[in-house]
Amino acid sequence: MNDHKLAKWLSKTANKQKLMLLVLFLLFGIVVSNHISMVQETNKASSLVESYNELQKELNSLTATNEQLQTENQELQQERENVINTVLEREGYDQLSEEISRIRILAGFTEVRGEGVIVTLNDKPDYDPLRDPVASIIHDGNIRHVVNLLINSGAAAVSINGIRVVNTSGIYCIGPTILCNKERMTPPYRISALGPASMMYNAVVSDQVINQLTIPEIGIIANVEKIDEVVIPPFNEADNFEQYINQLEVVKNED
Repeated sequence: MNDHKLAKWLSKTANKQKLMLLVLFLLFGIVVSNHISMVQETNKASSLVESYNELQKELNSLTATNEQLQTENQELQQERENVINTVLEREGYDQLSEEISRIRILAGFTEVRGEGVIVTLNDKPDYDPLRDPVASIIHDGNIRHVVNLLINSGAAAVSINGIRVVNTSGIYCIGPTILCNKERMTPPYRISALGPASMMYNAVVSDQVINQLTIPEIGIIANVEKIDEVVIPPFNEADNFEQYINQLEVVKNED
């Protein structure tokens, strides 16, 4: 091989090496870029998980605090009622004390317990809004329907997820939640009713509306069970009841 051919061969070899190096650098760059993207996605996912866990902890803490405050509020209301009754009885107003206690019970301001039922309503498992009908999730109308069934069957007191239902209570859909007595609720909804258990049980299990909602095409979960002793808590807003009747006015004759 003469010098000219050797130089030409060396030049071609060098060009091939440069091309191979270029290709290798490009591949290396793609690998590094993909690795960086994967790391960023992993960090992002990890950050989202951490944020979710922190929010879940905060929610659990707030829920526990709310439950504690509700318990303390009920205890304070009971203590106040006991003090009022003690003072009235000491002053010789036994009959008035009994009448006040009776009115508080009828108004839903005290805890009551006894025979009853618990009806549990829940959305269709694995509900898919693209595949399932809107009837596959629990709406305010479903809860009102069950409450009316129970009341018409003799229920003397009703609560939903531990919230006492009284004459001024409203049950409304607010987005994915249901509002009752200014408190938001999420499924499952446990409707507790004190009264004749057998009558209320039969009214629910034989109701055509409830049975229609539980067919596979809709898939609502509706369970009812008899309970020897259900506990119905007092109305939480007993101390602020005036806000529910502030629209009442005495109409005076102008004659």
